[in-house]
Amino acid sequence: TGAGEVGFDPTRTVRLSSRVGGTAYRVFKTTGDQVRGGELLALVSSAEVAKARSEFQQALVQSRLRERVRDDLHAAKAVASPAQLREAEAAAKDANVRALSAAQALTNLGLPVRREDYQKLSPSESAARLRLVGLEDVPEAERKALPANLLPVRAPFPGVVLAAEVVAGEVVEGGKTLFEVVDPRQVVLTIHVASVDAGRLAVSQKAWFRPDGGGDEHAGTVTSVGTAAEESTRTVPVRVAASNALGTLRASTLGRGRVVLRETTKSLLIPHGAVHSFRGQSIVFVRDPAFLTPNGAKAFSARVIQTGGRDEANTEVLSGLVAGDIVSTKGSAFLLGALTRAAAGR
Repeated sequence: TGAGEVGFDPTRTVRLSSRVGGTAYRVFKTTGDQVRGGELLALVSSAEVAKARSEFQQALVQSRLRERVRDDLHAAKAVASPAQLREAEAAAKDANVRALSAAQALTNLGLPVRREDYQKLSPSESAARLRLVGLEDVPEAERKALPANLLPVRAPFPGVVLAAEVVAGEVVEGGKTLFEVVDPRQVVLTIHVASVDAGRLAVSQKAWFRPDGGGDEHAGTVTSVGTAAEESTRTVPVRVAASNALGTLRASTLGRGRVVLRETTKSLLIPHGAVHSFRGQSIVFVRDPAFLTPNGAKAFSARVIQTGGRDEANTEVLSGLVAGDIVSTKGSAFLLGALTRAAAGR
């Protein structure tokens, strides 16, 4: 067991930026808004987008022209030399590569296009279709008035806008964070356990977390056990993945967590204060069975035990004790001191 806190899942938290510099043309979402996967957050106008669209259209025109010349020469083999045919074939292939490269440049900007979808269109038809790439979900009445240099910024998955750092008209730098979107349906719990307990923990073990202030416990699964103790607390952080479909766990909430080592119907428990470390082993002081009889020995004997799990108050005993044994708790520190002095010969 140990203190814990709730955090967003880093694999479901994303910082979104524009891939190129420009100006925020329109912003649709702000901090706290719910978003769907793929939903449009903002439009950025950029000269680089306009240039990439233009280069793709020019490459398409050249590709069509070179292919037409090649096809015409093949149709007129009687008047075309082999060298002319080879030259026309090479020119067509080169133009095709340039068109594919221009299409890839648009895709890299976040505007996926395929050369084959435009190859049979006229220049005016391809320009009209290319202008709407990335703007398919903008109302048709608005699309006609939009410039041809817009780059959409979209949410990659459903979630909440944690931060919106852009307003319409603002100059945008390529790579600068514009939105932070998080999916709160999955969270990560960090439970800080004592280093002595960390060795018993493993990935895939079940864990439970209860936020401060009461409420139900939330189940999770251990995903990692820290390899080093934190310097300030000397505790080991244990990461737990937990579902938050109902949204009852909020980031930065504190609470108490526990990891289930194993599940059993019977377990022998004793208070933490009864367990001591002596010469690298865990020991307890067991009262003599005849302690309360008139002539019985008023004594406690040290007994080595094997410990298991721990909760906030008790330690599990795997071996060394049986049900009915009476162990010293509050006075056990005095007995440990006597044992230590006796072992040292004092």
